Amino acid sequence: MIDPLARIVAIAGLALSAVKIVYDLWRDRRRAKVIVDQAKIRGSSTMSVSIVNTGHRPTTINGLGVFFDNGRILGAGHVRDDEGIAKVVTYDSDVYSTDLPMRIDDGEPANIYYPLDTLDSVYAEGGRIISIVAWDAEGREYKGKMPRYLKKRLEERPDQNSEEANRGDGLSG
Repeated sequence: MIDPLARIVAIAGLALSAVKIVYDLWRDRRRAKVIVDQAKIRGSSTMSVSIVNTGHRPTTINGLGVFFDNGRILGAGHVRDDEGIAKVVTYDSDVYSTDLPMRIDDGEPANIYYPLDTLDSVYAEGGRIISIVAWDAEGREYKGKMPRYLKKRLEERPDQNSEEANRGDGLSG
């Protein structure tokens, strides 16, 4: 017959090892965070998008896209459609980017910079940013959030003010 205390210790050990296995599986998964900020690159103001590996395993970032409600996409890298066919996302030539796809280890970033002039021109066409999404080699998507100050800066673009100034030219009769 087994001692009741030994039985309790065995059950506690079994439960503890099950918890440890679940924790290890959760901790070792691939994770990334998309950080959106403003930066100066080559003398011009840009929207900086960094994809940082926050997991404990290396991951490959295949691409990043800034999606607008008017259908325009500014991005870099590769994306797979529903049939598994790889496509290169088209992007403007003035987008500064880390070469994608890129393998990033724990804590390493992949960076993409969008000149604010380019974003201003999309906003002038009536486009508004609806999502900023990065994707990895396994098809996982990581979404970024637009900071309020940057969103406000883009929505209060100077070309609206210049149109109003041109209408009030003082020639009305």
